Amino acid sequence: MIYLDHAATTPISKHVRDVISTSLADDWANASATYTIGREAKKKLNDAIKAIARAINARPDQIIVTSGATESTNNVIRQLPIRFESGHVITSTIEHPSVMKTMEWLETRGFEVTYLPVNELGELSVDAVEQAIRPDTKLVSLMAVNNETGVRFPIKEIGKLLEEKEIWFHVDSVQAVGTTEVDMRDWSTDFTSFSAHKFNGPKGIGILYCKDPHHYVSVITGGGQNQGHRAGTENLPYILGMAAAFSDVVRDRGVHLDHYASLEHYLISALHKSELPIEINGSRRYHSPHILNLWLKGISSSQFLILADLDGIAVSAGSACSAGSVEPSPVLKAMFTDRNRINESIRVSFGPETTTDELDQLVNLLITTFERIVIKKK
Repeated sequence: MIYLDHAATTPISKHVRDVISTSLADDWANASATYTIGREAKKKLNDAIKAIARAINARPDQIIVTSGATESTNNVIRQLPIRFESGHVITSTIEHPSVMKTMEWLETRGFEVTYLPVNELGELSVDAVEQAIRPDTKLVSLMAVNNETGVRFPIKEIGKLLEEKEIWFHVDSVQAVGTTEVDMRDWSTDFTSFSAHKFNGPKGIGILYCKDPHHYVSVITGGGQNQGHRAGTENLPYILGMAAAFSDVVRDRGVHLDHYASLEHYLISALHKSELPIEINGSRRYHSPHILNLWLKGISSSQFLILADLDGIAVSAGSACSAGSVEPSPVLKAMFTDRNRINESIRVSFGPETTTDELDQLVNLLITTFERIVIKKK
């Protein structure tokens, strides 16, 4: 299988697998227990949290372990009705479903939500955010890198703007880890969501960075784990695996970024050379090189995904969290009015192990598919 859907999830690295396997065998004690093996587990837990904090330039007490970015994001947005009776929230029209669905819920609780539109390149400006701010604005929630197009939002600049206005700023940084220097102090965010499985860690584990944990109200109550911010016995093997994945991705970021940029250039050049009627969706100026969204003119995305799967190639047509849906991509619908473009686009996303030989096979399949479907129609 040629795997070109790393924006959906990533394979667990050997290093992380080894860390988890060792911990599953050795670290079965409850980290809250007061006897020796419990204290040993607690020390490993604390060391892992410190390593994660270092990776994003945060303090250990600002790290809240969750089941992933969906939980982290939900917990941030659901803080609002706990803290305020009403208010105004800003987000964009191309956010992840974990944001969009929870915003819809928030509207039923008396809050007003402004959904900022993006242009045809999927871009959002700082000015657009500033103009949407009202006296009762409580939160702005935006993603750092779009999961379908790879378009980057100006997170640092927006963070500085909101810091001056004392408005909460939440960032979905799921697609940014590995291609962006994720620095909590530099970003000026109040909350940031992460999922380990997006950077070669395990599924079902992630973190929420919380700038001021004293003002965070726990949504999951029970024991005093996670410094009282999220109840439940800690999954130490997966937390250790996540810490290892964080450390590895920060260490290798420069190498991986160069690799992705090289693959992106190679694929675009190969497509240009093929003279196929394919266009790139999304900004080229503000873009993460590990994701390419391609409009295959005349070939439905669902049709190509089936052919690719039969040929042993894994690509996608949108967010993995909307898998199985027959609805067109909400991201592309927010960018374009051309229904053909919306329904004929696929996402290709790279990982550290992706090769140019694999991209050659993708291009060969595209050539064959266009010859069989589009050219034959003519």
